[in-house]
Amino acid sequence: MVQGSKVYSYSQLEQMIQATRNGIAKLANNTVAHFLEDSRIGIKLHYTDVIIVNADNTYELHTKGYTTATTKDRFNGFSPARIIQKDFSFYLLRDPTQRAIKNNLIPFFEGITVDRFGNVNSVTA
Repeated sequence: MVQGSKVYSYSQLEQMIQATRNGIAKLANNTVAHFLEDSRIGIKLHYTDVIIVNADNTYELHTKGYTTATTKDRFNGFSPARIIQKDFSFYLLRDPTQRAIKNNLIPFFEGITVDRFGNVNSVTA
């Protein structure tokens, strides 16, 4: 996990972005937070918004095909989700307070949403 990474709420990110001159808050190496056109907040790794934070403090997760260790690190560092990688695929822990056992794993899909505690909201894929 990125040293100094932290799960930020929507309001914390909003304050960080508004405090900058250019509307972009640096969170880690190659990782920034910025407002999206619909007032949600994107956490961008390189050129991909890997996490989208909604005003209700839900977090949408996106890989856009980049299932890398760095993407997984950003998910685990800047969202409340807990992601593991098994057999070259990402999985979320259904209940992040429990261990990574088979009945607690949900296969990752684009746009999967977790609440502020890391509990999976959308399981429709």
